[in-house]
Amino acid sequence: MHQQSESRPANGILDIGAYEFGNSVLQITTASLPNASRARFYNQTLQASGGSNAFVWTVSAGTLPPGMYLDAVTGKIVGKAALKGVWNFTITAQDSQNQALTATKDFTIDVRLY
Repeated sequence: MHQQSESRPANGILDIGAYEFGNSVLQITTASLPNASRARFYNQTLQASGGSNAFVWTVSAGTLPPGMYLDAVTGKIVGKAALKGVWNFTITAQDSQNQALTATKDFTIDVRLY
């Protein structure tokens, strides 16, 4: 096994430092999202657990309110909703190190005038 400041063995067993996933269950842990007000800044971060704890976030069904977007790396939903209404959508989190691990969850954002 190679340790820092030790020479590497010429033959035999070598630890390549590969990461092994401790938790193969991926789940979105955000329970719900708060309502939004039209034309006011909205900033909410989705949370998930499991896998490598590095995720790719997508809206896999439905749409976010116009004027808002999901950052695929951070899981933040940000922007200013342009229209009043109720928006239903599904969020998918995919483990960035093991693409077979995914989780989905349905959310609603009610955009109000004030």
